[in-house]
Amino acid sequence: MKSKFGLIYLMVVVMILLEACHTTKYVPDGKYLLDKVDIKSNVKGISYFDLAPYLKQSPNYKIFALYKLPLHLYSLSGTDSTRFYNRWLKNMGEPPVLYDTILSIRTQDELRRIFVNKGYVNADVLAQVKYKGKKASVTYVAHPNKPFAIVDYKIQQPDSIFASLDQSSPKSRQGAALTMDSLSLMRGTLVKKGMLFDLNLLDQERDRVASLFRRNGYFTFNKEFVGFVADTLSGNQSVNLEMVFYPFGKQLSDGHVEEGPHPKYFIQSVQVYVDYDPLRDGNLNTYHPKDSANYDHCQIYYGEHGRYIKSSILMESIHLRPGMEYNDQLVNMTYGALSRLDILRNINIRFLPLEQGDSSKLACFISCFPEKRQGFVSEIEGTNTTGFSGSAALGAAASLSYRHRNIFRGSELFNVKLQGSFDALSSKSFDLKSNYYEVGGETSLTFPRFIAPFLSGEFKRKSRASTQLTTSYIYQQFPKYYKRTILAGGVKYIWQSQRNPLSKQTLDLLDLSYVHFPYLSKSFYEGLPQYTRVYSFQDQFIAGVGYSINNSNFNPLVKSMQPIHTFRGSVETAGNLLDLSARMLKVEADSVGMRKIFGTYYAQYAKVNVDYSKSVRLDPKNSIAWHIGGGIAVPYGNSKTVPILKRFFSGGSTSVRGWNVRELGPGSYNSSSATFYNHSGDIRLDANAEYRSKVFWKFELAAFLDAGNIWTVKNYEGQEGGIFRIDSFYKQIAAAWGLGLRLDFDFVLIRLDCGWKAYDPADNTGLSKWQVLYPYKFARNTAWHIAVGYPF
Repeated sequence: MKSKFGLIYLMVVVMILLEACHTTKYVPDGKYLLDKVDIKSNVKGISYFDLAPYLKQSPNYKIFALYKLPLHLYSLSGTDSTRFYNRWLKNMGEPPVLYDTILSIRTQDELRRIFVNKGYVNADVLAQVKYKGKKASVTYVAHPNKPFAIVDYKIQQPDSIFASLDQSSPKSRQGAALTMDSLSLMRGTLVKKGMLFDLNLLDQERDRVASLFRRNGYFTFNKEFVGFVADTLSGNQSVNLEMVFYPFGKQLSDGHVEEGPHPKYFIQSVQVYVDYDPLRDGNLNTYHPKDSANYDHCQIYYGEHGRYIKSSILMESIHLRPGMEYNDQLVNMTYGALSRLDILRNINIRFLPLEQGDSSKLACFISCFPEKRQGFVSEIEGTNTTGFSGSAALGAAASLSYRHRNIFRGSELFNVKLQGSFDALSSKSFDLKSNYYEVGGETSLTFPRFIAPFLSGEFKRKSRASTQLTTSYIYQQFPKYYKRTILAGGVKYIWQSQRNPLSKQTLDLLDLSYVHFPYLSKSFYEGLPQYTRVYSFQDQFIAGVGYSINNSNFNPLVKSMQPIHTFRGSVETAGNLLDLSARMLKVEADSVGMRKIFGTYYAQYAKVNVDYSKSVRLDPKNSIAWHIGGGIAVPYGNSKTVPILKRFFSGGSTSVRGWNVRELGPGSYNSSSATFYNHSGDIRLDANAEYRSKVFWKFELAAFLDAGNIWTVKNYEGQEGGIFRIDSFYKQIAAAWGLGLRLDFDFVLIRLDCGWKAYDPADNTGLSKWQVLYPYKFARNTAWHIAVGYPF
């Protein structure tokens, strides 16, 4: 019993020592340690998390929102700064946060402003401070009072404010121009009758209306020309709201400002400089190009790199032409399209207003500079391809890639990659014969546009798409089991949404693989069920089509407290075209019920995968993340089971972390002689939750809960207890808990997770399924995982 409780005893002693350390040790007399801060408000729609970012002072950081470890580390240090021990503790720790009355007053003002902006014009915020010893606890109490509400909203638009404001502006390349009367501006408005008098929402309404005008030729227009008149004289916290527009101010030669209508601008010329570096070449007016070309009424100027990019490819990405009215949306589309050309960098678009009599023109200047055409990229990472426990938890992979960003002068990206990986299966020998390894290579050619005969040229120009051709070859050796080669090739379309560039979609038009087994261990092969030998360990074709979507609001360039969500989904089907060909050729099924093409079996199945994750930041150093996912793969036609390459596995660093990869399931299946194949399935369910907490420097801790398993869609020999049944599957959901240590270097995150089994659904005779009752059975109940990046 002593051995069981030794670790707990040690942890308790350490916690008591740290807690006993006086956290006010470095708090001067007359000052107070800011111990707690709270915000109380009964306003629906305004939570603590909405208000917390406006606190001017926050208490010392708590790990997992429970324990102020950094403050305790700092308090453990001594006053002698010449000692390394003291300096190290102070650097790793955090000095005490002292309560500041001035910052408290500023916090009250900030919180009051938030409520006023939300429509609570008469709101008030008071600070209640409680002192205990040398500690202070502050509670900010909000008294919102009755809010103001909008009872009427209209847009007043005098004709004298805008020039050329009519109902039928000229068409642009995007189609018919917007009508700009008051009724049209009201369409899509963010302001509705009955809404609170929300100043933040009104500011968004100003942005919306300004954007409409800038898309309709009004180049100099911005939201500063849009205002509101609010009439509250009727009382009862009611607001009659009217949007108004201010005239354009033109500065005269004598310094006076003359007010007049906002001018509508048309593009007079488009000049493109594809070899201009402002740091090297100075002002664009003094730039001397080496060559020039005219394409679709636009002038293209080349420099010392010559005509390194085709004019047609370049102009397909530029949506601006002479004679068009100015459109802010087309400018943004041009930026996006040019940015997708890998050969270009330092992209800049600017406009020079030109007054010609009563008309207003714009000279458009687009400049960019060629990126380095060729380069090599190397990568090294830790792996656990096999999923075996013990020494196999450690492995390594390396790759070397050659890239050419402009191989056909159309910004095509050509990539050749050589890769290899090694996983130790034996602690006694590290030679290739005794351990898992794979080597291979792949090539890809990516065109920054749709290549399809059935799509119109205008559609191709508007779409943010690319076409990718791929080929690959992999050789794998799994000692005691098999040697396998996979030759693959495919064609896919990849595109992004115009409205949401963070949404990525992929259509695999063709994904063809040929799987060959040059060697199969006799004992392993004979130990497999008959159906497994045929459908997973015979040479076969896998020819499929698929679609996937990855949608996220995560933008690494924007720091925000808003929750981050990610959705990933995919669907694929394989073998239909080959099966149609076989039937047209009247190929008969053999003795096992399968047809062959070119003397080789082909797989036929359908597969669906769905994953959703969300991360919520509680404060700058604490966050909660959760994930749920599932999938199903169903064989049909020429297959009675899904090939091993396309089946699901459970356990591992991104699944239920109490198990190593390929050690869990399916269902309640358990066997001491199970191989990696036995632990595969057709149905997947995963659910995970993590509390992530930064400690100091680059270190981060995590506590997690995982649940999930895999199942089969049929009763398969060698996977007894693995079939999915609606009335009992929930009893077979495995559960695990654990702790993780992460190193976050911003550009890469390395994590070490240790998972403990909590509930094991496997049929272990004589053993409780609730493994959480035996946390000290380390060899049986724990799994270690080293990985790069968050699990979800």
